[in-house]
Amino acid sequence: MAIKYRHKVLRGLMREQIRDIIRQSCAEMGVHIVKGVLAGDHVHMFISVPPQIALSKVMQRIKWRSSRRGQMEFPELRKRYWGRRFWARGYFSTTSGNVTDNVILQYLDTCDVHPVSSIAKRLNFFERGVMMQTFPPFFKAATILLLMSSPGATEDLSDLWSYGLTSVRTDEPLIKEGDQHRIDPAVLRYGYNVAVDASGHTLQSTAVRLHGGEQLMTTANYQEDASSREFARIVSIIAPILDAILYDFEKMELSDWRKLTETLTLNGIKTTPAASVDRRSILSTEQVWDYVQAGPSDGSAVMRYLEEAGLELECLAFSNFSFVNPEGNDHCAEHGLAVGSGIRSP
Repeated sequence: MAIKYRHKVLRGLMREQIRDIIRQSCAEMGVHIVKGVLAGDHVHMFISVPPQIALSKVMQRIKWRSSRRGQMEFPELRKRYWGRRFWARGYFSTTSGNVTDNVILQYLDTCDVHPVSSIAKRLNFFERGVMMQTFPPFFKAATILLLMSSPGATEDLSDLWSYGLTSVRTDEPLIKEGDQHRIDPAVLRYGYNVAVDASGHTLQSTAVRLHGGEQLMTTANYQEDASSREFARIVSIIAPILDAILYDFEKMELSDWRKLTETLTLNGIKTTPAASVDRRSILSTEQVWDYVQAGPSDGSAVMRYLEEAGLELECLAFSNFSFVNPEGNDHCAEHGLAVGSGIRSP
């Protein structure tokens, strides 16, 4: 792992803290650290991973936990890194089947900046000189050299809290490459936008359930249909919130989150906190922040929040739409929302 911007912050007590977090995180997952190097701005590790554990999950836990705890205990990091992540995205990995164990161990012994022997002696960071045959046989095929990323490494999604989680309803991944919306505020013009899917097909102005990659297109002519205008407006509100919570949460501060969800709060949407917080809860906007900050292993509550927030905006925006579900329940009435009363803007 490389520190973002390659600042040499892994020194003194901070280095010891990161050492302890890595060792604890690996131990919890049954991952053996064979050897490694801890430098001021990056970490190299030679690890043995059980075959049932995805490497991305190992990296996610190490990065998430060390970033969060590091910035909680060292306030100076929060000044340098405005988000809650100080690791650069991405990493390089290879198995020891491609190169021999001895080659990897020799590389780590002669690695620049800090030889592993001096680090181990000073910090007792890694178990030194442990050869692979001392581990159970099934670990051998999963031995991996991690060269944590340099600034030019390709970005991936594996650092995100939502990576690897699936939708209970569709069994599809919550996030995928290219599914971000990244709606450009410069294209927003009420009445002159239409919503399109990832393939460019115009979306019907019905329930706002975003599947990924939707965009707003600017039209030359004013949209005469009120539902089409309001549908595009709702997409412009919900899509950035979805991007923020699923893809950009590590970059955000609480003040950013509150600003982004200001329209929901102003209209009384998702302001009532749930009595308890779990995967089945209907969370408030404030509770969603706390829920994700805790690093959940389930995204059901977040997806329910996003879907219901979109539906409740529709209650206010649409006057010619029935909100009674097949069971006979009216979501708008249940939440005290007057159908067609309009969405108030900050």
